[in-house]
Amino acid sequence: MKKMTLAQLAIGMVCMIMVYAVTCQINSVKINDKVKTPEKIRVEDLQNQLTNEKAKNADILSQLLESQRSLEAYRTEATSKGELNTVMKEELDKARLLAGMTEVEGQGVVVVLTDSTKPASEIQKGSYEEYIVHDGDLRMVTTELAGAGAEAMSINGQRIISTTAIRCVGNTIMVNDVKVAPPFEIQAVGDPNTLEAALLIKGGVSDYLKSWNVNISVKKSSKLQIPRYTGVINFKYATPVIEEGGAKK
Repeated sequence: MKKMTLAQLAIGMVCMIMVYAVTCQINSVKINDKVKTPEKIRVEDLQNQLTNEKAKNADILSQLLESQRSLEAYRTEATSKGELNTVMKEELDKARLLAGMTEVEGQGVVVVLTDSTKPASEIQKGSYEEYIVHDGDLRMVTTELAGAGAEAMSINGQRIISTTAIRCVGNTIMVNDVKVAPPFEIQAVGDPNTLEAALLIKGGVSDYLKSWNVNISVKKSSKLQIPRYTGVINFKYATPVIEEGGAKK
């Protein structure tokens, strides 16, 4: 009985040792799977880079296809109208015209604003400001003309564009940062009858300015020449909106 007990004990010890060895081996395998060797890390990095490069290439291909479509559109238009450079020149001329970078001519109206001719002796002390043309008066006239369909305007030879500022600096009126003085001549190209009617309508701009002692005259003209804008336009904050794929809206 004693020998049997010792044998069983020996067998039990062997089994325990084998179980322990197998358990250690299994844990070792699991740890090795969790630990990333430099080689494994390098492979994963390369896979990530490859995925990123594929995404970039897809984006570049999309931009290339969009550019090719635009080029094909120009080519198609060029085929129907003539040379490609002719089409591009027409587009450039349109853009320059809209931006005020081109001298233009056409029928329209000439509006002249001057200070009151009322003698100083008849002007009440402290109310002299009511008898002179202000920057707001010029803005009022140009706004009314624009609303009536004026396609191009100038004040004393200064072309009015989208960024033009008409403001008073001290006792001087500035247009495009250039000093202007009375008489203020506003030229506007457009339908003469419509432009004239917009200013002379009863209770309109003309009547309002006269009520403030400002002299205003409006004359139609069959041919006006309005100079181009000669200043510098710098966009510091405004940038074109780019659509997905790289195309501009």
